[in-house]
Amino acid sequence: MNTMLDLKRLYGFSQKHLSDMMGEKLNDFRLEQAENTSDGNWDVVVSFLMHNVNAPETNGSIFSGSHLPFERVFKRLLLDTDGELIKYLIYNEER
Repeated sequence: MNTMLDLKRLYGFSQKHLSDMMGEKLNDFRLEQAENTSDGNWDVVVSFLMHNVNAPETNGSIFSGSHLPFERVFKRLLLDTDGELIKYLIYNEER
């Protein structure tokens, strides 16, 4: 990947690296942010839906609280100019 912004390739590389690490299909995968750093690498934020393992059991009512069976998870990746994973970081919106 060259320094030109190529969103399709960033999307594909990010999805592949995370799918390999998570070991499952990532539902509703989204490229949220991509920034070319001063050293030519890519700082990428992605999101996807995962099963919410902390959601309490519901009694069959969809109105039994705001706990949904899925939650949107955000991850931050640092990719080199060839799309190889350099770092996998916990994403913090308040950085």
